[in-house]
Amino acid sequence: MEQLCTRIAVLNQGKKVFDGTVAQATQQQHWIRLRTGNFASAVTALRAAGLISADRDGRFIALPDGVATDQIVRFLVAQAMPVHEIAAQDQTLEEFYLALMKPAAN
Repeated sequence: MEQLCTRIAVLNQGKKVFDGTVAQATQQQHWIRLRTGNFASAVTALRAAGLISADRDGRFIALPDGVATDQIVRFLVAQAMPVHEIAAQDQTLEEFYLALMKPAAN
């Protein structure tokens, strides 16, 4: 799909939920793949410190504006949490679509 289209529109239950370029769709949220000794504990600590804005699938975190991956590593190491891997994760068009189709949390 990414190779054939330059713009897309996504409907969910008859309502347009996205209209834009493929690049905009796949860059909506910058996900970072994080492997650590205990992902749940790391997320709890990072949230409390205001260093992440979201997490998903027990493997990915999203950083708020102004926060970089080196800050994440320094913080976790200072908390005696091992960091095995941290890397940018490109979001596929399929992942973007599936995220739009999830029901809103109440």
